[in-house]
Amino acid sequence: MANERFSSKEHNLEILLFYNITIRFFYFFFASNGPFANINLSYKTDIVFEGFTLIGGGYSGSFNGGLVSVTYSGFSGSPNLEFVNTTISGASVKSNGGCIYSDGMVVSVINSTIFNCMAQNNGGAIATAEGVTQIYTPLLYVNNSTFYYNSAASSAGALYVSTFISIQNSTFYRNIATHNGNGGAIYFNGQMSSIVGTTFIQNSVLGMGSGGSIYADNMVLQDCQFSSDNAYFGGSIYSISSLVVSSCSFVGSSADLYGGAILANGNVNINNTFFNGATANSGGAIYTQNAGSTNMIEDSQFFNNVQVVQFRQTSSFFLSGTLFNANSATIQGGAMYFSGGGYPKMFYGGKFISNSNLMNPTYNTFNTDMIKNVNTVNISVDILISPTLYSVPLVTDDSLVYPVAYGVLGDCFNGIATISTGGQVTSCQCFPNYSESDPLGYPDLC
Repeated sequence: MANERFSSKEHNLEILLFYNITIRFFYFFFASNGPFANINLSYKTDIVFEGFTLIGGGYSGSFNGGLVSVTYSGFSGSPNLEFVNTTISGASVKSNGGCIYSDGMVVSVINSTIFNCMAQNNGGAIATAEGVTQIYTPLLYVNNSTFYYNSAASSAGALYVSTFISIQNSTFYRNIATHNGNGGAIYFNGQMSSIVGTTFIQNSVLGMGSGGSIYADNMVLQDCQFSSDNAYFGGSIYSISSLVVSSCSFVGSSADLYGGAILANGNVNINNTFFNGATANSGGAIYTQNAGSTNMIEDSQFFNNVQVVQFRQTSSFFLSGTLFNANSATIQGGAMYFSGGGYPKMFYGGKFISNSNLMNPTYNTFNTDMIKNVNTVNISVDILISPTLYSVPLVTDDSLVYPVAYGVLGDCFNGIATISTGGQVTSCQCFPNYSESDPLGYPDLC
């Protein structure tokens, strides 16, 4: 320790700080009733815990922060609270922050491991608040760290954040929110969250909760992997509003009701992302509850999911470069189900191959209402497998004799059409032995 004044009281560090402090390099087993460090700041003071192991002895009390609690009530901007190369575990509280609680600080967790922490309210590992003065907006920053076996009875098995969160190159394994909570690993209800290069494995929510790994608002995900998460709503992710996903994968995510991998409210923007083996009662991969006006799922793949994607048809959908392959449903819409009836306001691109449903194979790819009264033409296999991107959806499944294109401009009723990339019929090759003249005498119109 340096540049500090502290006293020991019942084995707790009650610290009154006047200068920045760094606590370094020690191993401490702490079994007292109360946090190891309970720090209240009136002046902007940075605190760094570096290179140490802190293990609690179980139940720590009914307050916030089982091992470390830091509150800032000053007016000079949020100070820093850093955990660098640390290992923290083994504490339980009745309130928030099983191991760590912060109010009004900018918290950084770097090259650290936090596990076996439990809160009976929010934030099994870490809980943050907006600050006593509510003037400054704190941030939780996590880099190259691991959170596992943490739990919360309400929300956020690992991290509970109400303002800004940034996570990079970290791992969340088997964190859990119980008692109908939200966010098996992370609960975020703030202005913006960014999660990059991070792995989520077997995080879950019990009961009728949402977001097996993440429950968040205004979320951006990049280069993340989700595996075997579970919740009642949104097996891996429950998005309150806008959602951006880029270069991610979802494997084996499941929801008991809606959204095996993702349940989204608002606009969805997904790019270069892979969904495999996701299941749910509705929307095995993606379910939108209040779809935004524009939804983009581009250059992505959906393979072997159940009850794959459910949207409302009143929105616009851009699926350029996206493939739906070997997905299934029980009743209708093995690839996509549009509630509300009718064709979407805009449906741009996408390829749909070998999708199926169990009870009504006539509608293996889309539901009945979606394709009713939609202009459809047969196309060649060459068009279907071509790398060329078309502006209309291209479909083949066991219910079809030929591949088809939906929503085209122009007709080809009894033949194989050639279409432009914009979905315009440019020619029609009649089926063999088909011959019919129109009233003006032109033969072989098909």
